Amino acid sequence: MRASQTVKPQLAAADFGVAEDWTRFVQAGQVVGDVRRFGRRRRLELAANARTLRLIAPLSGAAVVVVDGGVRHIAAGAALILNRPQAVECLWSAGASGVLLRVPVGLVQRAVPAVFAEPRRLAPVDHVVRLDGEGARLGAALAELRDLAAAEGAPEPAGLDLRLGEAVVRALKGEAPDDCFPVSRSLMRAVDHLRAHPESRCSAEALAGIAGVTLPTLQRNVRTCLDMSLARFVERERLGWVRDRLRSAEECRSIARLAEAVGYRTATTLARNYQRLFGETPTQTRARAFAPRGR
Repeated sequence: MRASQTVKPQLAAADFGVAEDWTRFVQAGQVVGDVRRFGRRRRLELAANARTLRLIAPLSGAAVVVVDGGVRHIAAGAALILNRPQAVECLWSAGASGVLLRVPVGLVQRAVPAVFAEPRRLAPVDHVVRLDGEGARLGAALAELRDLAAAEGAPEPAGLDLRLGEAVVRALKGEAPDDCFPVSRSLMRAVDHLRAHPESRCSAEALAGIAGVTLPTLQRNVRTCLDMSLARFVERERLGWVRDRLRSAEECRSIARLAEAVGYRTATTLARNYQRLFGETPTQTRARAFAPRGR
């Protein structure tokens, strides 16, 4: 069965044609794990750490996961997402099959800006998510991984780990966005200041003071939430302001004057950094914004 045929509310069970236990390693970029079939009832202990998220998704049958003294029941059509640095115990029913993955927390965190319009960080989570609705993309990514494991020697689908990381974010957002992805208040204060005063020349230390935290804390929050340095974050916000000005009919300053306004010595330097971030030059942005629209 091809992956394009498996985007369903429930993942169909893979028929591996064996009654005994069956395990196949699977990898997609930074995501690694196993696709397993359990010929009889099995108990597994899964290790965890602060840098790795655990994802357990039955393809058929059911599993019971014991974590932090609580019990989670999951069956086909659902997945358990765990982001807690502790070992868990997983009990599988006889004849069950499933996908067990280790997903880098950083891979998931990097997908957060594409889903949320504000800086948020992945919290310690313990959620069972459905693989339909907001979880449909996760179901599709898991189906691709299952098919990859079933077809030995098949090439890895391009960008599957990135799609899976974003799918995890969207599935958790559909469950409890504020619990799973709390807003970074200090980072929001920094964003608000930079957007309100893009022409200011405040130092990194001053920006941290405006955010209400120490400089190391602000640097850590930027790295955690946005996967970038503080300097790159400030540059991105200022270039975003330039882009907004270039699209505004009320802005009459030249590109050189806008470059000077946000601290670039030359328009050439601005254009180079702007194109690297947005994929087009400032001139192209302005021309596209005011090009005559076709009838």
